[in-house]
Amino acid sequence: MRWELKMMKKRKFGFTLVELLAVIFIIGIIAVISIPTITRVMKQAREELYQAQISNIYKGTKDWATQNVNILPEEEGETITLTLGQLKIGGFVDDDIKDPRTAKLFPNDMEIVIRRELNEYEYEIIEGSGGENDELDRNSPTIILNGSTHEVVEIHTTYVDKGVIARDPSGAAIDVIDVKITSNNVLVPNIDTTKLIQYRITYSVNYNGTVAKAIRTVTVKDTKPPILNVPGSVVLYDEEMEDFDFMAGVTASDNSEEQINVKMRGNLSSLPGNYLITYIAEDSSGNKTQKNRRVTVLSSS
Repeated sequence: MRWELKMMKKRKFGFTLVELLAVIFIIGIIAVISIPTITRVMKQAREELYQAQISNIYKGTKDWATQNVNILPEEEGETITLTLGQLKIGGFVDDDIKDPRTAKLFPNDMEIVIRRELNEYEYEIIEGSGGENDELDRNSPTIILNGSTHEVVEIHTTYVDKGVIARDPSGAAIDVIDVKITSNNVLVPNIDTTKLIQYRITYSVNYNGTVAKAIRTVTVKDTKPPILNVPGSVVLYDEEMEDFDFMAGVTASDNSEEQINVKMRGNLSSLPGNYLITYIAEDSSGNKTQKNRRVTVLSSS
């Protein structure tokens, strides 16, 4: 009886070290298994909430368009660009609309593009656009870009600025708009399309001392391949091969007005047979044109 009491007293001291280690080991295994699952579920939930917020912005944009039909694009492919701040001021989305993934407010200069396509309007929210500014001043004027925030113009063509629509807080039009064009942070008088360069157009309006701005980037590019002229197929005798000029009559020009060098590739031989040579014209922007020419060699004997 005394021995049983002693054994009962010993058991009151709790778990042994081995038992504790086993419990800790089991808890660790459960954590390793469950934490990734919990993390994945939370991430998925945040992503679903994010898409719901994007849908709210999308709906707010459509509601804005319904009330501003008179300034929507009229021609196929034309666009206008709004900001999230403009939708907030108009009451089309909540002022405190947040990105659930970061728990921060979406920036007020987040861009929304409305495009005219096939006699309908398409709405594109440029996710990730805008800076850190989430402060909203309801007394500030608003600017809507006609066209896109980034436009590409072909080299040696004429760029036509689509301008902006500016309004004061009451909705009245503002006609005085300050426009500045810079390139590499240097003020320039206009957009010169003879150079492959990027420009920044800043539009500013002032209403009772409050300034609002909109910015457009214009990039001059060469996207067209050179024009390559190659004479047709030629038939030669083997004795003529050595002196024949295969570059005679081959010309190339480019809209960049740069000098285009034409390269010729192919395996030619004075042995009778049919051969194929390729002419390649490439400009400095990487645009390339190539044409083939068939050469038939006959035996003179």
